[in-house]
Amino acid sequence: MKKTTFTLFKKSWLSFLTLAFCMGFQLSYAQCPGAGDDILCIGNVNASVDTDCSLTITADELVTTDLGTCADDFGVDIAGTGLGTIQVGGSSQFQIGDVLDVEVTYPDGSNACWGSVTLEDKTAPTISCENVTVDCNDDTSVAALGQPTVDESCGGITLVSNDAVINGDCADGFLRQIFRTFTATNASGMTTSCTQIITVNRQSSADLVGPRDYDGFDLPTISCDANIALDENGNPSPSVTGFPTVNGEPVSEGCGLEISYEDALSSPCEGTTKIYRTWTINDWCVPAGGVGANQIQFVQFIKLEDKTPPTVTTLGELTVSTDFDACTATVAIPAPGLTDNCADDASLTYTAVLSTTEGTLVFLPCCGYVAQDLPVGKSTILFTGVDPCGNQSAPVALDINVEDQVVPAMSCETFRKVSLQNIDPNEPTIIFAEAFDDGSYDNCEIEKYEVRRMDSCIDFDWTTTGAGFDSDPNGFVNARDRGVGNANLSYPAVPFACCDLGNTVMVELKITDIYGNSNVCMVEVEVEDKLRPLVACPENVTIECLDEVPGYDFLSPVETAAFNTPAFAGTRFNPGEFLGYYDGVI
Repeated sequence: MKKTTFTLFKKSWLSFLTLAFCMGFQLSYAQCPGAGDDILCIGNVNASVDTDCSLTITADELVTTDLGTCADDFGVDIAGTGLGTIQVGGSSQFQIGDVLDVEVTYPDGSNACWGSVTLEDKTAPTISCENVTVDCNDDTSVAALGQPTVDESCGGITLVSNDAVINGDCADGFLRQIFRTFTATNASGMTTSCTQIITVNRQSSADLVGPRDYDGFDLPTISCDANIALDENGNPSPSVTGFPTVNGEPVSEGCGLEISYEDALSSPCEGTTKIYRTWTINDWCVPAGGVGANQIQFVQFIKLEDKTPPTVTTLGELTVSTDFDACTATVAIPAPGLTDNCADDASLTYTAVLSTTEGTLVFLPCCGYVAQDLPVGKSTILFTGVDPCGNQSAPVALDINVEDQVVPAMSCETFRKVSLQNIDPNEPTIIFAEAFDDGSYDNCEIEKYEVRRMDSCIDFDWTTTGAGFDSDPNGFVNARDRGVGNANLSYPAVPFACCDLGNTVMVELKITDIYGNSNVCMVEVEVEDKLRPLVACPENVTIECLDEVPGYDFLSPVETAAFNTPAFAGTRFNPGEFLGYYDGVI
């Protein structure tokens, strides 16, 4: 042995050292547990994350066996990640409080044992508060002033606050102080706190500014019908018209100053109100000094103004008839409807003008406006509404349509005699319609006279279009030959014939004015034959005593003749005028 040892050292120091290392490694490895050796895992281990919220676990922290220098040769698998280090908190899948399965493996990778770890955070969060000073009316909520700065690497912070208030007095110089304590708690239940001091300043009369005026110069006036908040007296609330301010903030009782106001009102017209609002502010932290130095007053002017004209409504269009005795109309004009946004309807007035050239418009104290002498056609009246404050509406039109709805006033001959002109039974006597009138009248103007028989015995063809139009036969007998018509058919003249002798013929006279209005009346006509017959005797003859005396048949039907045949029996405007005749002699 000695020889061998000596020889080793003699050969080389390097060989010796190499041998020693290898023997040492073999001896050391032979001391590390291997597969088949019993290793027990601790059932559960509480593991705390470090300051950056990461967790690293080694095998010797998880087993009951002392692994010695072999600990680093054993593997650790946390929750199936294959890793012995994990990140906890934030967006990680692992959070403080989780219990995770952990596997310990032999150096060869085979399973040694199973255990579990509970994730903990033993590092308390850090917190920092900042003191602030605010004005009286400022919002002092956490949402307005913000939260403290909190540092917690693993997240999961719960932050709560609690306020303690100390009221100040004139000597303190502040209205109150709020001591707001914030407490931050992390997911492991570790807490830390800080206190923020919020100093609320009181308002000072030295910084007072009066509210602005609603006079149409500083600020626009307020419409009398504005939908605004009102105070207990029915006047605009200061929440609308403004308070005196300190540093831009409204003065309030809770800010150290005493404030009140009183209104004086006047109304120049219905719908407009002038308000003089006197504000009184007392600062009890200022000595009165015998001159009321602790009291300040402002006078604010507020004008509620009616600047809107009334609304005018009319019928839009009105149709009337002419008067019965004139071709113009007299119309009582219906008053327009009037409404206003502020004034009572009873206080509203209106004016009216006739915008067309014909006719007149007069105002009657009893009855309002009356339009006179309006011609047939359209006339327009323009209404303008006026409220008590003098606001005038735009003109609103009422169109008046005047129509002649008056029929002619009829005056007929009650009874009329007509004498035939012709003795030829196939030729009628024509009488024009005007012959039956007895002073009929129309308020505008008569356009035409017409006449028709109610029944007829005439049975011969003598005209085509009717009596007064022509005397041209058309080959057949119809109503025009007979002189009859209907309610819509009359003629300028009416025919009479020999068949009417001895009968009373009922005739209808129809008069139509220039606007198409018609009226009728009835006339009884007695037909007469006042013409003497014309006879031409045969030549004288001489007969013997015993010869037969000639008979009286020289006017027999076999012998024809025409007696007293006229072209017409009159004209339209001079019915009954005799135009002349000729004698037909056999």
